[in-house]
Amino acid sequence: MSEWPSALENFVSHCFQRANIESFPPGKKKELQKQLTQIINLAILENKLNSNNWSKQKLPIFGEARELELEQKMGNVYPITVSSRRSDLMHQEAVQPSEPLVPSESQQKKKSRELRFKITKKSSVSPANKIQVACDLNCKLVGTNTSIEKDYYRLTSHPDPSMVRPLPILKKSLQHLYAKYQSLERFKALSKAEYSYFLNQLKSLRQDLTVQDIQNQFTVKVYEFNTQLAIQNEDFGELNQCLTQLAQLYTVSTMGHTYYYSDTGKYNQEHNCFLAKDLCEDRNHINMFKFTSYRILYFLLIDAPWELLKIRQDLFNRGQQYAIRHNKFLLKSFKLSDLITAMDYIHIKDEYSFLVNMDSDVCNLRTVFDDEHMTLNQDDWFFYKILYHKIFLREQLKALITISKSYRQISLYYLKNLLMDLVFLEKNKLSRFIENGEVFNCTSARSLLLQIEKKQLSKIDIKGQV
Repeated sequence: MSEWPSALENFVSHCFQRANIESFPPGKKKELQKQLTQIINLAILENKLNSNNWSKQKLPIFGEARELELEQKMGNVYPITVSSRRSDLMHQEAVQPSEPLVPSESQQKKKSRELRFKITKKSSVSPANKIQVACDLNCKLVGTNTSIEKDYYRLTSHPDPSMVRPLPILKKSLQHLYAKYQSLERFKALSKAEYSYFLNQLKSLRQDLTVQDIQNQFTVKVYEFNTQLAIQNEDFGELNQCLTQLAQLYTVSTMGHTYYYSDTGKYNQEHNCFLAKDLCEDRNHINMFKFTSYRILYFLLIDAPWELLKIRQDLFNRGQQYAIRHNKFLLKSFKLSDLITAMDYIHIKDEYSFLVNMDSDVCNLRTVFDDEHMTLNQDDWFFYKILYHKIFLREQLKALITISKSYRQISLYYLKNLLMDLVFLEKNKLSRFIENGEVFNCTSARSLLLQIEKKQLSKIDIKGQV
């Protein structure tokens, strides 16, 4: 990676030095960054990065020019140091700062961040290098930190190897988190403090994996663990991030063979894969279809049918037609999608009733160091049921709205068969519309139902934000 011209570095440093002395507000500093980026991009496009006279370059934000344009004429450039006697730099053409400056941050924030990440002057990033990406992508970082627990902080500079944990330590860290989770009441949502702790540690784990470019089975375990905790605590923003990353990790070629599914029992030499009915789970990604079904339910929950078409098409393109028809998780997820599209509320209720009453084996405990997925000792359908339940509640509401638009009143006996029980009415303050204990007044309840629908259906967006 080539370095910036020294004249350009002096120009950028001088601009930020001047902005600090003139006490630019944050908004004006952002505008300065924008103009610097634009003028440097312009120099690159015109191939004048080295030939431009940066010592005489002017910017509109300082009132020196009306528009952004390069200073074409080269002159003699002399390094100019900052004078302690002059506080006004309006007419000073260049400044060579003694230390690299960090743009758009106060000195107090800079010092606190240096303390947090233990940034030395040698490894700190100058403004010119910050505009460019100060990281060689061809050089992989290997961490040296040995801490089992480490708080998550958003990176604002080049990652320091002493603050990053290598893969063996990351495995111990995940085992440590897993043991802590096992000590809690695993069938209930975690408390706010507990979930905040786990999320902080998992995001730190994910960051260490990312900066070291580690994409293997262990990375899958981390994201699967994070996904399950996000489902259990209904953190849909985090759930969307983890499911999106898992979809990419499952297709990484370095993670082992990918097994394709069809109705034949042949071995395909060309693709080095089995085409057999009995391979219902990928040996390298034994939970791939389960977590794909979580992704399907998530898109059903946020009402994004176009994303479901992408998932189905992707499975077909990878030759997994047999899995779509026979894998228990995918089969039930796509069936629910079809029922919702058809607005078949009766069969949606039947499917949910079957799922609730279904007997499932509890997954066996496996260690974090084997080649299998790290399970959490819950029912095999535990996390699936959480997402399914939220979708069913929404479809209950849709069914009741459809009824309220079609009838003036309806028998509670029929309504109970449709909604399974009347707890739904009590939770949503709809029980006051029950008359004589036998009928539900649809006309009176219609306006409240529409208000509840508007509140619930606008709760989650495509990114899982509330």
